[in-house]
Amino acid sequence: MNNPITLVIADDHPLFRGALSQALRTSLERAEILEAGSLDELTDTIAKTGEIDLILLDLLLPGVQGLSGLLYLRAQHPDIPVVVVSATEDPQIIRRSIAFGASGFVPKSQPVDEIRAAVRRVLNGEIWTPPDIDMSV
Repeated sequence: MNNPITLVIADDHPLFRGALSQALRTSLERAEILEAGSLDELTDTIAKTGEIDLILLDLLLPGVQGLSGLLYLRAQHPDIPVVVVSATEDPQIIRRSIAFGASGFVPKSQPVDEIRAAVRRVLNGEIWTPPDIDMSV
């Protein structure tokens, strides 16, 4: 990926945002990685930034209930891919997230290399889910 890309990590835990940001910086050349701690901050960041290539969205973000944040982003910003990054590994939540328009679902328990690979695949236009989740159910 030689073109500059802009990512937004939307998670209410500053330590996790920082760790994920650092992990992605080492694998994505010329990436601008922004952070938001709530849905309001994410909305402001989108409005101020212009073109965003990917949003990494925690389902438990303040201002969000369940999949409402994902649904909001799909409705308001359908051109920005969203990867859900969540502590949950519930297959039903993963399937619903993809059905509601997420471009990926990455459990926070995934190894860093797998998270990097998932982000790269989504940036290349693919859908990414954990390999052990049966999406056909």
